[in-house]
Amino acid sequence: MNSKNAKEVKAYLNQAYVTPSILERMENPDIQYLVCESSGDLIGFAEVHRSPAEESGEEDGLMLDRLYIEPDRIGQGIGHALLIAFEDLARKEGLGFCWLKVLRPNTRGVEFYTKHGYGVFGESPGKFEADAEIDYWMGKYLSGSSALPHTERLER
Repeated sequence: MNSKNAKEVKAYLNQAYVTPSILERMENPDIQYLVCESSGDLIGFAEVHRSPAEESGEEDGLMLDRLYIEPDRIGQGIGHALLIAFEDLARKEGLGFCWLKVLRPNTRGVEFYTKHGYGVFGESPGKFEADAEIDYWMGKYLSGSSALPHTERLER
C-alpha cells in the first residue's frame, strides 16, 4: 500500500477479507483451499480454482489465486510445500497447466515462482488503478516441460 492507492487498498481489504466474504468463498464449490498448520495454528494457505488463462492459449488450468504465509514463517519451505500441493492437485484433476498473477514489483514473489519453473506469459493492469501497478501472468506446464519462456516484451 502506498499514498496513491491507500483508499483503494483499504476498501478492497474491507470487502474481501471480512468474515462474510471469506465464508462465501469457502462455500463456493469451485474454490479449493490448501492449508499448512503447525500445532493447530494456520501458518499458510493457498486459494485455488479452475480457470482458463486466456493469454496463454490454454483453455483450462488451475489458478493460484492467493498464497499467503505468516510473515515470521517465510523462508521455511511453507510456500514451496503449498505450491507443490497446488501442482499435485492440478495433476489429480487431469490439468496440465498451472498459472497465477503476481505484481511485477513483487520481486520476491516473481523470483519464487521463477525458481519453481513458472514463466511470464502475459501482463494486465493490477487491482488498484491509482498506482497503475502491473500484474505478471505466470504459468507452468506440468508435463515435465520447463517454464514458459519470458517474452521480449516483458523483459524490462
